[in-house]
Amino acid sequence: PSLSKDFQTVCDLKIININGGEKRNSIPAQASATIAVPNDAVASLEEVVKAFVEDISVTGELLEHNAQNVEISLVPTESVELVGAFSDDLKSRLMEVINTLPTGPFSSAELPNVGELVTLSNNLGVITTNQEDITISTMTRGARIEETRAKLTEIRELYLQNGAKLTHAPEPTAGWLENPATSQAVSIVTEAVKKAAGSAKLMAYHAGLECGIITDKARGEM
Repeated sequence: PSLSKDFQTVCDLKIININGGEKRNSIPAQASATIAVPNDAVASLEEVVKAFVEDISVTGELLEHNAQNVEISLVPTESVELVGAFSDDLKSRLMEVINTLPTGPFSSAELPNVGELVTLSNNLGVITTNQEDITISTMTRGARIEETRAKLTEIRELYLQNGAKLTHAPEPTAGWLENPATSQAVSIVTEAVKKAAGSAKLMAYHAGLECGIITDKARGEM
């Protein structure tokens, strides 16, 4: 489902600004947008929002505990100045990026002694609007470096096709698909936990993908 596309079926809205997220490596917990619409379209938009929330709650778009916490509301504001509104062309390109950007987990692998682990993902972390431009920050991380680079290329092409200027963070040079049985880092931590707590249990978690970045900084000594 796409709330922006659903809105467009009601009226030709104008976007004044859009902001959300705090860090590029996390999924935004909240976001807001200032839009201008005809007064007679407000009731219909409220119905669209209600239907959208119900839809994502029952179609599996969100985990059950997340779906229960989703809140989307239309908050009336004082009259907004349309001089600063996005042009139709900019709005179209922005929505194309937001709606088409690959996000979420894309692949997984069986990790020895731990089980299945997500090995490639991307998220839209932050979007901000100022007087000069709109900034979108995303983060791609992966256990296999070639797979990660291929996804980065796909995402870059989407941005460039829609007229974006790119600023790159340092790109990882190594992936991370570790075997806990042979990992020096895992061995050290496991022994420390056993010494402090008496026992230790290995578990795989999606955040481990960022260990590829840590591995870079540790010069492969993970």
